[in-house]
Amino acid sequence: MKMFSRSLFYTLLLCGMSVAAIAADSPQSTADLNKRAKIFVEGLSDPDYSVVKNNQQRLIRMGASAVPEMRKALANRDFGGSEKIIEIIIEIGPAAKGAIPELLALPDNSDAAQALGAIGPSAIPALAAALSNDDKKVRNLAAWSLWWMNRKAAGAVPALIKALKDPEPDVRSNVYRTLGEIGSAAGSSAPGLLENLNKYGEDTDHPQCKEIVEAADKIGPSTIAVLERGLSCSVWEAARALGKMGPAAAPMLVKAFMTDPDKVPGTVDASAFALQKLGPKAESAIPALVKVLDAKDRTRSTWACEILGKIGPNAVPALIKALGHEDSDVRAHAAEALGGMGPQAKAASKALNKALSDSDANVRQAAAKALDAI
Repeated sequence: MKMFSRSLFYTLLLCGMSVAAIAADSPQSTADLNKRAKIFVEGLSDPDYSVVKNNQQRLIRMGASAVPEMRKALANRDFGGSEKIIEIIIEIGPAAKGAIPELLALPDNSDAAQALGAIGPSAIPALAAALSNDDKKVRNLAAWSLWWMNRKAAGAVPALIKALKDPEPDVRSNVYRTLGEIGSAAGSSAPGLLENLNKYGEDTDHPQCKEIVEAADKIGPSTIAVLERGLSCSVWEAARALGKMGPAAAPMLVKAFMTDPDKVPGTVDASAFALQKLGPKAESAIPALVKVLDAKDRTRSTWACEILGKIGPNAVPALIKALGHEDSDVRAHAAEALGGMGPQAKAASKALNKALSDSDANVRQAAAKALDAI
């Protein structure tokens, strides 16, 4: 009985010691945390770089607990360590959401945009509202902040669509870039992008035409009408984007391919490259390309042969016909295109054998190489 009592005594004693230890290690009060954070924040103005870095690391470890004191410092225009606080917020991320108002009050600080972006979706309501701010700098800061969030900023798309009507070109530029970074979730912005693009007409030198086309490219298929319109002012960028869009883009590219090259320089070459990129997905273009081969247009006809070669086996009959074209350049390109298909162009063997006797050496050479490949 005595042994049991002694054991119980030691057990209770150990428990008491453990409780005391836990109490000693328990979280400090908010007031104590604020005092520590204030000291570390003040240390950010120290002339010694190592001291500054040490205080930054301590504030980062404190996380959300350090935010109240950092907010006070950011609001103090005489405080010399604002940049260091912004660096800390970028590291802390979402836990620093309490500092959103103070960061928005720094429209001249480009790093503030990165910090707001690092905070993430919880900053979207404030940033969406800031896109309508009277101050152009605040609107720019909001757009840039959402750009830093990229796809996480999808919740801001409605506000960004409204911002497409911003009177300031640089704000609109940032909105275009941000919508592009959001990607497919920004598909509903297509009508607004098209409306803005139509305002620029066919001004190939207008910088925002290219910006809109680049945004549409990143957003994806929902902006195909924007890209079609972009062929008249930012032809290479628009054609390149359409070359990734699939069969629906083929008619648009064929139309551009047939456009007067003097009207929009580079249209024929750009659309031809894009049609080649589509490859078999451009099969619907075959009838139009056959008509091109019937016309006496060497540039378009040679391009047509190259496009047909990328389309594949279904284009073999058209290329066989092209082997009889009156222009030797076109005949040579047709033979090369068939050779590029390899065994898939076996049906053209007879026509290629005939081309071995062509009057033009380049055609004979191309036919021989094609037969070798087949």
